Amino acid sequence: MKTQLNTKNVLAKGFSLVEMLVVIAVIGIIAAIAIPSIGSINSSAATATAKRNAQSLASIHSTGRAAGIAWSATATAAAQIAAVQAGATSADGQTFAVNGMSSTAVDNASGYLSLSGGALVYTP
Repeated sequence: MKTQLNTKNVLAKGFSLVEMLVVIAVIGIIAAIAIPSIGSINSSAATATAKRNAQSLASIHSTGRAAGIAWSATATAAAQIAAVQAGATSADGQTFAVNGMSSTAVDNASGYLSLSGGALVYTP
């Protein structure tokens, strides 16, 4: 009895062109769905960081005012923010300043701050 082997199946190793194209198409679809959502996550994280920094600036400003510091002679929010960034020391030696916040972070946070009655107020 003679057995005939199908040499095409024995020699065929690897993936066919169609299988590779299907895998590439599936990866492309997944990437098209994932990339925009990653971008929105990054922008929402930047917004949350700016809001947190604005809250910190407003807190430092109000705590310093309560300790008797007159932050700035000018009544603009930008001047008050710059004064908080520079820092001040109260009569009893307490220092009120922003530590470790870059100028860019302060600029981003300033969009969430307003001046009300001479005090910096966080406005989300």
